[in-house]
Amino acid sequence: MEVRLAVEDRNVLSELLAQVAEKAYMHGVEDAKKYYQYPEALKTTDIEKMYQIKSAKVSELVRRRDFPKIELIRARYPRDEVIEFMKNNKHLYAEKGKEVKEKCSQC
Repeated sequence: MEVRLAVEDRNVLSELLAQVAEKAYMHGVEDAKKYYQYPEALKTTDIEKMYQIKSAKVSELVRRRDFPKIELIRARYPRDEVIEFMKNNKHLYAEKGKEVKEKCSQC
């Protein structure tokens, strides 16, 4: 299937696509700034702030066998692995009756 656009339509479409790409890029940069401002070895207080969850919920999460931990340092958690874990397990930290908000496009 071949689609032909007039030059004027191509220019408009090109401009719109450029705007969408710019907006997506800026959103990604803002999200990255939020999460990568934290150290590579997170404390439980860092996780509380990152995901806006209570310390009791963080304690529950870090006790899980599948929660990422830094074995050589007690009570420290690898930032990038925590982000990935939280992205894949939103149901574990969602409050009952509340929708889980997307905190980060990478998370």
